[in-house]
Amino acid sequence: MFIILCICFFVGYFKKQGFSMDITITNSMYSGFIKEYEGGTLMHCELHPCITYTSFTTVVSRQKQITRKIVERKYEELNSLVMPSIERKRTDGQRLKDLPGLDKASAICGIEIPVLKQEDEPNISGVFKSILNQVKNHHASWPFAKPVDKKEVPDYYDYIQFPMDLQTMTDRLKRGYYIHKKLFIGDMIRIFTNCRTYNTQETEYYRCANLLEKFFNDKLKERGLVDK
Repeated sequence: MFIILCICFFVGYFKKQGFSMDITITNSMYSGFIKEYEGGTLMHCELHPCITYTSFTTVVSRQKQITRKIVERKYEELNSLVMPSIERKRTDGQRLKDLPGLDKASAICGIEIPVLKQEDEPNISGVFKSILNQVKNHHASWPFAKPVDKKEVPDYYDYIQFPMDLQTMTDRLKRGYYIHKKLFIGDMIRIFTNCRTYNTQETEYYRCANLLEKFFNDKLKERGLVDK
């Protein structure tokens, strides 16, 4: 291990070299060996006994090469995995367990198939529909009812790369897009985020976004859709 005393101008430099101002050893271990003076900063660095630091860069580079080869091999295996097409369900989206080839792909990648949770059940679309209708009927929802008209707000899409609105969410719900709560919640949160990105805090739009977001979060809690 190393204990050094450096002047304030070099603290940043030694941090980049792995030193820290958090001294993890007792004062008795270095007291009397280092001359301390006003304006100096004690810094500590400890080397791991199992690491050969002189060849550290070579080892990391080799690890990257091996990892790249593994990824390339698995990618080739996935590319060769051709499965028959599936018929999309119009009501609730496609269930994970119904996707052909998912088990083989998970085996190639060495990961488990995601466990089906409550949000993967067929009735979840009804829950999303209920929450969405309540949001649309809220008195603060009027700015988000439909896509922003570029003619009315010419520069809106210069600032907002991924627009979202309640009409688009309604269309997606009808098409069975929301097979998981993360998709549903993500689109709704994007509405509020976009609003606060484009508008200032003093505007009515900003206030509506805050009010409607709080209402939406309350409805998620009522339905048990908030992760604990």
